[in-house]
Amino acid sequence: MTCNILSFEIKGLYGVRDFLIELSGNKVILVGENGSGKTTVSRIIYATLSCNWDMLRSYPFEKVVINFSDESVEITSGILNDIFATPDIDRIEYLVDRRWRRKSLNDFISTVLEVKKQYEISSKSDKTIYNKQIKASIPYEYISDVINSSNINTLYQITQKIQSKFQSKILYLPTYRRIEDQLKTIFPDVDSDVWEKARKRINSEKVVELVEFGMDDVERLVTREQDSLKSFSQTQQNKLTLGYLSEIVSKSYDKSSSYTKIRELSDDEILEVLSRIDSTILPDEIKEKVVGILNSVRTEHKHSYSAQVKIVCHYFMQLMAFNQDITAAEQHIRNFQEKCNNYLISNQIIYNSQDFTCQLLNRVDDQFDAENSIRFQNLSSGEKQIVSLFSHLYLDKDRSLFVFIDEPELSLSVDWQRTFLPDIVNSPNCIGLIATTHSPFIFDNELENIVHGINEFCTRG
Repeated sequence: MTCNILSFEIKGLYGVRDFLIELSGNKVILVGENGSGKTTVSRIIYATLSCNWDMLRSYPFEKVVINFSDESVEITSGILNDIFATPDIDRIEYLVDRRWRRKSLNDFISTVLEVKKQYEISSKSDKTIYNKQIKASIPYEYISDVINSSNINTLYQITQKIQSKFQSKILYLPTYRRIEDQLKTIFPDVDSDVWEKARKRINSEKVVELVEFGMDDVERLVTREQDSLKSFSQTQQNKLTLGYLSEIVSKSYDKSSSYTKIRELSDDEILEVLSRIDSTILPDEIKEKVVGILNSVRTEHKHSYSAQVKIVCHYFMQLMAFNQDITAAEQHIRNFQEKCNNYLISNQIIYNSQDFTCQLLNRVDDQFDAENSIRFQNLSSGEKQIVSLFSHLYLDKDRSLFVFIDEPELSLSVDWQRTFLPDIVNSPNCIGLIATTHSPFIFDNELENIVHGINEFCTRG
């Protein structure tokens, strides 16, 4: 459960500016020209909520305060400077980067904090940290300097408090990665390690940084949803099958009032139910006979029917209930399909309810043919952004998501800008949004009530 966040306070930004950012229902859209400070404010809030202390310390501020509905949590630059100003910190960062496969210095501090929670600091536990927890070729004295910092316990307590209050996963869409993509196009021969070194990508249980919009996550989430639906369908079918014998013996079909319900069904509803049953289980000729029996009940209002008709009507209504359960279970993937397709032009995501598969099809002569299936990786960068984001918002079930997005207009057409943020806010997983923009089209919609100029929140400077 995530507490309601009322506001964020940033004191002494660049030594001269104070901000009080007020949220409404965990949401705010910050508007301002380039250089107004909106992106800096957003990143400071993101770094604080995600407990990315290495990132937060890179900004010149005095204090950040998160005002939850029931408690406030404060972090000062002095605490971070004390810990990260350890002698030879650059050497530690170099070794962490090299030995930990470019994990950030923040990961190193986080590991120390986790170990701190489990062990009383002593020479024995220090050795445990060095040999078993860190598992990196970092000299003992460097680790000891960090552990023995006077503020490490304070930082640990702040981290624990934030994580206990804020338990949502963060989706972070920064601007700088799009600029980096353009630079890669201009300088294609630059070694990938240089780009890796230039930024630390976060991707964990708590935070997903959607910076490259790689489609691996999308394909994983879609596949997981397909498998889940197939498994659910099979389980429901097994329950129906196992119940047949007892119902025949007890003649429960004889007490059924299914005729009235059958008469209310449309042709499409009947065909939809039968289409879900594989022809290897129920051959097409049998399906035709079932349709004939149902149609006779719909057109001939008799007072009594044969045992065969009663059985068919009774079990068809059970199949109808089964179909309704499946349709409800499909809602996530159908919503994902619908929202994505609103932003796709020459491609469409097609969901097949008969075999629970999802395909990305290319338009050829205004037709979408299964033979023209393509991979998500072939989408444009803007389309990848949409599909990647919506896959988390609609398919990453049982997770509340807090979305940070910086200047979405940079990769969205004007028409997309008007609907993009409402589609995010109205998704089932989104419990919070902090967005920055200088485009009037981004908030030309029902979100006007959470739009504020960044200067409205500036209380000093």
